[in-house]
Amino acid sequence: MTGEQRVRSVVADRSAFNAHRWPLVVLLAAALAACGGAPKRGGSAGTPTQGGGYYLDDGPGASAPANLDAIPDAVPKAEPLYRG
Repeated sequence: MTGEQRVRSVVADRSAFNAHRWPLVVLLAAALAACGGAPKRGGSAGTPTQGGGYYLDDGPGASAPANLDAIPDAVPKAEPLYRG
């Protein structure tokens, strides 16, 4: 084997090795980017100070009716979607 053939053989072996290693490098870079891009979680800065409740004057009112348990439940009925 001459010197030129030996150099070509080494270059061919390296390019084959690099071609097989390329997907691994891309996968590793993607994994590192995914892990490094996670947002930092803050403390209690995003929690509301007062939760729930009704909007302005919407709500059950000051006093509920005395016979609230005597009112029958609503019964659903089938209706057409469009009358046209």
